Amino acid sequence: MKAYIYTLIALFSLSVSLAAQDFCEISYGNGYVNQVYYTLNGDQSTVIDPLDWDIAFTTIGQQDAGIHINEANSNSGSDLELYLAPSNDFSANIDPNSLGDPVYNDEKSWEFGAFNNTRDPSNPFDYGWGTYNPMLQTVEATTGYVIKRRDGAYVKMEVCTLAGTVYTVRWANLDGSNEETFTIDKADYPDSPLAYYSLADGEFKAIPNQWDLLFTRYRTPLDAGGGMTIQYLLTGTFSGHGVEVAEADNVNPSNVDHEDYADQYSSELDVLGWDWKDFTGMGWAIPDDRAYFVKTATGEIWKIIFDDFEGSTTGVTVFIKELVDQISSIDDPVVISEVSLSPNPATTESYLSYSTVEGAEVQWRLINNLGAVVASNVQYRQAGFHVETLNLEDLPRGAYFLELQTAGDLVTQKLQRF
Repeated sequence: MKAYIYTLIALFSLSVSLAAQDFCEISYGNGYVNQVYYTLNGDQSTVIDPLDWDIAFTTIGQQDAGIHINEANSNSGSDLELYLAPSNDFSANIDPNSLGDPVYNDEKSWEFGAFNNTRDPSNPFDYGWGTYNPMLQTVEATTGYVIKRRDGAYVKMEVCTLAGTVYTVRWANLDGSNEETFTIDKADYPDSPLAYYSLADGEFKAIPNQWDLLFTRYRTPLDAGGGMTIQYLLTGTFSGHGVEVAEADNVNPSNVDHEDYADQYSSELDVLGWDWKDFTGMGWAIPDDRAYFVKTATGEIWKIIFDDFEGSTTGVTVFIKELVDQISSIDDPVVISEVSLSPNPATTESYLSYSTVEGAEVQWRLINNLGAVVASNVQYRQAGFHVETLNLEDLPRGAYFLELQTAGDLVTQKLQRF
């Protein structure tokens, strides 16, 4: 009987916890000078001056090589701007008048930033700033950059390599003077998806490791009319790495059910974006028929309803948050990730690339459309990024299926041989 009562008490406590609503307030600051990193569980916010960092390097996995520019500005100094260098020869003297338009983050993924904007999405070895060499298992520089610093000075930069987990970067004045080199080891940031670097003082900055939402300024392309598009500086909200967001529109925010949006979650970081508020010409208004569901990396689902935005005078933003569900964690962790075949379609060979988060016996099988295994391999792999060459020269043209398997994972991809 006592156990039954205790169970009822526990269930009641959980239901009260899930139903509780909290009014939360953050501030972008006067003139939107703050970046606010916010964690939903515990209502934790950390305010960062945008001047504290300039470039962020992804540290998410073995295969990622994303590099972001800090598009947020401050009341002092000019914006930080990134340009493609007119020459990929780092020793070349660069005239700033020869530069084109600035390059920006695409605001869709933490895996790719402004330094990755020139990449070919169909080529998994192309990272924009560099190309993966499967023989050396290293990303090597192919693109040079120029950065206009916040003090107005120009410097040139090259991300030389990403070897294993270590980025090597060099930068100098446009005439080549005052060259400096620094390195970033992903292994030094096991709990953070990004490593933040300041060009001003040549140091890495302490940014909160785990956060769900980032309130910041950023640039995004908007229609300016007349067939023109401009990169507009906006104030908005990004979701963190591993966080997914679903938008519920034309609803009653107080009683909308998150289960109705279970198949609409997106990992794109700008689902919340800038348009949770509208400028009326006289001030700011919040749509009263919209809510957001935020699924955190730990499996919590929160309902977010924006309530107020005071604009540039204070930057104060008020929203209501409610924990509506907790998803159970997966018992068996994923061992294989970032699986890719390139080229695909292929002629004589294709490269199979993948990452393993821990040491495991990995088997791949190439299966034809009759279900017969035409090639296979089994090998123990340490944790890391791996590339294997599939020899297709003796195989008939047609469609094949590549199965990549460990004791707990099975990934299948289609491969076409011309």
